[in-house]
Amino acid sequence: MATEVGIANLALSRLGQKANVSSLSPPEGSAEAQHCAVWLPMARDALLSLHTWSFATVRSRPAERALSDPDLYAEWSYVYARPNNCLRILAVLPTGYVNQILDAQPFSAETAEDGSDLILTNTPEAILRWIKRVTNPAVYSPVFVEALSFMLASALAGPILKGEEGRKAALEHYNTAMSLVNLASGQDAMQSRLLDQYLPVWLTDR
Repeated sequence: MATEVGIANLALSRLGQKANVSSLSPPEGSAEAQHCAVWLPMARDALLSLHTWSFATVRSRPAERALSDPDLYAEWSYVYARPNNCLRILAVLPTGYVNQILDAQPFSAETAEDGSDLILTNTPEAILRWIKRVTNPAVYSPVFVEALSFMLASALAGPILKGEEGRKAALEHYNTAMSLVNLASGQDAMQSRLLDQYLPVWLTDR
C-alpha cells in the first residue's frame, strides 16, 4: 500500500539520494523532507490532471447556482457550481444520456467575480464527469505511484541536484513520468484522454 513517505523516498532514490525521509506531515526536519512536502502535492495534482485515472474519475450532479447578474452569462441557460477538489472537468452530460462521448454537451468553465468556480451550459439537471483531487495514496494504482515518483523526482532535481545536472535530471524524470501516463492511456484507451502535453513550472522557470 502506497504512502506519501514511500513515494517521497522512491523519488529521492531516483535522484541517487538517501531515501530515509520518515515524515512529511509535518516534515521531519531534513531539507529533503521539506522539499518533498512542498512539491509532492503539486506533482500529484499535475499528474492526476493528465489522465482519467479510474480512482480519481467521478460523476455527480453539480449544484445549480443563482447569479446576481444573469445577463453576464446570457448565452448559457444554466450555471452550476464546480465541485470542491475538482481538478479537471471531463464532460457535461444530460440526464438519460446513452453515450458519454456522443452525448457530451458544450460547456464553459469560468470564475465568477466573487471568486467562485462556475460551469456554464445549456443542459438542465446536468451530470458532471470530472477528475477529483485524491490525497489518499492507498487508493493509487501501481502505474500512478510509479509515475508520481518520477514526476516528484523531476520537481526535486533542481533544488537537490542544482545546476545543469539538476536541469537534465528534471527533464529526464519528467519524460519518464509522461511515458508512464501514455502507458496508462494505452491500457485504458476507452476511458481516457490525455490533456495536451505541457511543461510544469519547475521546468519552465529554469
